[in-house]
Amino acid sequence: MSIRIFVLFGLLGLVLPKQAEARRVYLNDVPINSVRNQNFANVSVKIDAMGNVYIYGKQYQVKIQGPASPTPPSLRTPDPAMNTPDPTPTTTEPTPSSSGKVTIPSRYAVGEAPAEKYVLLIQRTSARASGYAVKLRINGRLARNIPLNVEQDVADITPFLKKGSNEIVLEASKMNAREAGDLNLKIYPGQIDGGQVKIKDDKKLDYTRKGAEMDNFRHIYTVFLK
Repeated sequence: MSIRIFVLFGLLGLVLPKQAEARRVYLNDVPINSVRNQNFANVSVKIDAMGNVYIYGKQYQVKIQGPASPTPPSLRTPDPAMNTPDPTPTTTEPTPSSSGKVTIPSRYAVGEAPAEKYVLLIQRTSARASGYAVKLRINGRLARNIPLNVEQDVADITPFLKKGSNEIVLEASKMNAREAGDLNLKIYPGQIDGGQVKIKDDKKLDYTRKGAEMDNFRHIYTVFLK
């Protein structure tokens, strides 16, 4: 895809790293840390290098209590977990149902929208460069799943952001150790207008993974937006 980017103006943004969180548990890529007293039958389980536990079973669906968020208009690859809030334990216990649905409480309330719109730029120096696939989580929700075959793309991530402090988590998984080159993810104030991307030179995040790296990574940042 050909992307034309227009840089307008702005100042450098501030990105503050945070310490890594404890391991998390996911059901079909939806966080379910708060689920209690639930048995899962006929599922597959994966534990990644960070200790996160992934449970997969087509017979299970996760129903979230709480307000829904709109799907970003530029997401080209639908992801069933993209607009799902990240739960934490509350006084409300989830109730398993015979249909396989698990209801869990919502952690992230809808905050006030930031004053500007924001876009994510995905760039690889060549096809499959770096050998990494990356999951981008913003404020506890899966905002973008970036597989190895995505070479260049752009997405509107404004619906996942709020005014004030925003937690951004990047989980990079090494998929092919033979791939060289770099993968760059950048977040700018800006918008997608037709086939053009208009951004301000006020970069909020600049993330890179290299082909020479072999480990899996999980980085957490805090970005403050007006």
